[in-house]
Amino acid sequence: LVYFLMEVIMLRFFKPKNQKIEVYSSNSGCLYALEQVKDDIFSTKMMGEGIAIKTDDAYVFSPISGTIEMIADTKHAVIVKNESVNILVHVGVDTCMYKGEGLQVLTTKNAEVKVGDPLIKVDRQFFKEKNINTDTILIFMDCESERIQLYSENLVTQGKTAIASICNKKQ
Repeated sequence: LVYFLMEVIMLRFFKPKNQKIEVYSSNSGCLYALEQVKDDIFSTKMMGEGIAIKTDDAYVFSPISGTIEMIADTKHAVIVKNESVNILVHVGVDTCMYKGEGLQVLTTKNAEVKVGDPLIKVDRQFFKEKNINTDTILIFMDCESERIQLYSENLVTQGKTAIASICNKKQ
């Protein structure tokens, strides 16, 4: 019992307080500022801080390891969560108007995912023919901006390029 109590005390008081988790690119492509997204909900950061990726990838992958918290009925968005952050992984602007057409969700709610696991398959040609933007938008939800450090890489590689880091919440 004494050893157990000592372990609990050590974990509680000596656990690093400012650990960071890395957020990796969900796609290969070109990173750009959220303010440049042609949708006010994203560009004004109503939903939170974030970043966008111009890509032609057929798949969108998980940027963090965690749990699938939500999948939009229209298949255009997924929320991946872990102990530090909830990330909205959003495909394009106005893709939701097509009620799932051109999109295939490759995961399920409450599924455990790792960085690089496929989340959504995107028929980019379908949306291109309709002149719909399919860039991937990542929003760090419920996360104070001072906990987020965005990196300024231009060209990014899916699952390999860290695009941001998030400090853990204060214990």
